[in-house]
Amino acid sequence: MPFYQYNSFTGKLKPSTNFQPLYPISPLPLQKSEPIIIYDSIKTKSLTVTPKSDYCTSKPATLDPKLWAKYKHYGEALKKDVPIYLAGGRKDRIVFGAVVAYVGFCTANSFYFIVKEVFFKN
Repeated sequence: MPFYQYNSFTGKLKPSTNFQPLYPISPLPLQKSEPIIIYDSIKTKSLTVTPKSDYCTSKPATLDPKLWAKYKHYGEALKKDVPIYLAGGRKDRIVFGAVVAYVGFCTANSFYFIVKEVFFKN
C-alpha cells in the first residue's frame, strides 16, 4: 500500500517512493503521563474560572412568574429523566404521537410508491 505525498507543483497527491512501514522514520513517542504545561514566563499562571452557584436563579423576581413556573416544571422533569419533548404533559404526548404517525404514514407511502414503480410498470 503506497504512502501518498502532496506535490506542491501540481497540487495533487502522488505515490511516495518510500515504503509505508519505513516512513516516517522516527514516530513521536506516546506521552505516558499527563501533558506538561509550559508557561510563557514565571509570572504567567493558568486561568481558573469559578462561576457563581446562583448565577441564573439569584433574582427570580425579575422574571415573569409564568416563565419561572415553567423553569421549575421542566427542571423537575429533567430530574425525573423524562424526555423534554414529553415533559409538557398531555398536549406534548398528543403532538409527539401525531408526528410519529405522520412519519410512519409518509414512510409507508414512500415504500408503496417504490414497490409500485419497480414491480408494476406498464
